[in-house]
Amino acid sequence: MSSAFHITLGKPPAAREIQDVAAAAEWLSDRWPEAHRGTLKHLAAQVACADLIESGGDAAIA
Repeated sequence: MSSAFHITLGKPPAAREIQDVAAAAEWLSDRWPEAHRGTLKHLAAQVACADLIESGGDAAIA
């Protein structure tokens, strides 16, 4: 089981790289654009991160 993964948000030069589930959860809760908060996809991503952090499951599956 692994909580490591890699995702790039945005376009250069403002791109942000996320390396693990904890960073993804923080980004979703604190830095996600206001205009897109509360959407079904945003909420699903938050739930997936929380579940993964609690269970220690595989980040690739989440």
